[in-house]
Amino acid sequence: MWGYDADPMTAITLDGVRKTFGSTVAVDSVSLRIADGHLFFLLGPSGCGKTTLLRMIAGFIEPGRGTIRFDDQDVTRLPPEKRQTGMVFQNYALWPHMTVVENVAFGLKVRKVSGAERDDRVAAALKAVRMQDYGRRTPNQLSGGQQQRVALARALVIEPKVLLLDEPLSNLDARLRSEMRREIRRLCSETGITTVYVTHDQVEALSMADELAVLRDGRVMQVGKPRDVYQRPDNRFVADFLGDTNFISAEVVGAEAGELILHAPMGNVRARGLHEDTPRSGNLTCSIRPEAWRLGAAAGNGAAGNHWPGTIVDSMYHGEAARHEIELAGDVTIHALELNPQQRPPGANVEVNVDPADVVVLAD
Repeated sequence: MWGYDADPMTAITLDGVRKTFGSTVAVDSVSLRIADGHLFFLLGPSGCGKTTLLRMIAGFIEPGRGTIRFDDQDVTRLPPEKRQTGMVFQNYALWPHMTVVENVAFGLKVRKVSGAERDDRVAAALKAVRMQDYGRRTPNQLSGGQQQRVALARALVIEPKVLLLDEPLSNLDARLRSEMRREIRRLCSETGITTVYVTHDQVEALSMADELAVLRDGRVMQVGKPRDVYQRPDNRFVADFLGDTNFISAEVVGAEAGELILHAPMGNVRARGLHEDTPRSGNLTCSIRPEAWRLGAAAGNGAAGNHWPGTIVDSMYHGEAARHEIELAGDVTIHALELNPQQRPPGANVEVNVDPADVVVLAD
């Protein structure tokens, strides 16, 4: 490890945490367990309560109800300075009149860490974020990405048990965001610090998280590993929020060999990979991701029965892929993503198919 001396393996438990501001419920009875050493994302649209939740973990806001624990320690009423957390803000919050070294050392001076140890820890933290050659510069002499690295170093240098990141990359351009995602993922992996990361950016969460929680109106809608939550959403909100999808209304008409047989406007649909909460009767909704569709021959790959003729309505070429709008029978229009695409002009006939395992069944 890069000189990080504290034991960073800290689990976080939230039990029935609730917070209101006047008549507005910002966080509504949230219970979560964040495993030690994990990079955990709080993901959701603006106003869903994710930043309020992060600030309660930090100690900046006190819950109205519920408890927050770091391992076995109840920190619900503990002030921020006694929680051993490091915070990285959206706007970096660097002192403009201080050099990079002085900014990173600030928290250690407040904690009265001795000069020699302070210098060593600042040097180690700057090396960890690859900013060791910029120590004498001031923030206005740095790019946005460099300022964010300094903010990370300042949070890491105090050797926190928990690292908290509040939309840290939202002010960066696309290239820098991609670069910083890799850097943050690397730092979390190297240090083993339990990290809670707030964002509304689905790509950040899916590409970086060990686990994530999707929030809506102060409530947790689903918790899980990124791939699981993306591929098997529990409800329509999660399916719609985490990337693009096609929603198709259907009705259960039977079951066979572990598959549900559904009647949809364009014909029967078979769905596999069901879980205990999957509706087994009545009206429901199918969610099928654009990349799950296959264009061309209907046979093979377990998709027997899930194939329909269609007509290209529109096609957008992206080079390595094309996004097609396709009209099926019953006035059903789908979006399909085709890699290494063929040229498919509007009006062209095409056959589409989808594996039953890629049909996610949601309650209507």
